Amino acid sequence: NTVTDTVNVGYTPFGIAVSPDGKKAYVTNADSSTVSVIDTATNTVTATVPVGQWPLGVAVSPDGKKVYVANEGSNIISVIDTATNTVIATVEVGDQPFGVSVTPDGTKIYVANHHSTTVSVIAAATNTVTATVNVGNSPAAFGQFIGLIPLSPFANFSAAPTEGKAPLTVKFTDKSIRSPTKWKWD
Repeated sequence: NTVTDTVNVGYTPFGIAVSPDGKKAYVTNADSSTVSVIDTATNTVTATVPVGQWPLGVAVSPDGKKVYVANEGSNIISVIDTATNTVIATVEVGDQPFGVSVTPDGTKIYVANHHSTTVSVIAAATNTVTATVNVGNSPAAFGQFIGLIPLSPFANFSAAPTEGKAPLTVKFTDKSIRSPTKWKWD
């Protein structure tokens, strides 16, 4: 728990995200309107990418090929290609985008729009907003999805008929989900 190095980046560093392989870190520099790309092996800035105004939140796609930057001052998301360190798309979102996250499968990006009290949902394949969800005041989420959480099988069934005189023949239908491998009915 000690500082091992200090890396000089742009003015007012705000958000940081690390690539899935841990080899690169991406830092938003709010006053510089840039993103610093850091090589984590050498702790040096290898590129400075111009983005929109006042970049805050940042997230890396699960495959490490794209970086998404929430630019609060210009109401856009910048999409950076990590192979070329260039902005390959911009997506207009709500007022003052603050935080951004990518789903574990990389298909959707969620953007917390601080001033418009909404969350924009972006399709990663097309870089288009597919939904805008009204949420509480001033959303400012940071972080990223950490992966799929394996869910255990869930037992469920239906029965018909559910009442009648004895002797009663009842048909049970298995409606269990998440691929159970064995059942014990009682």
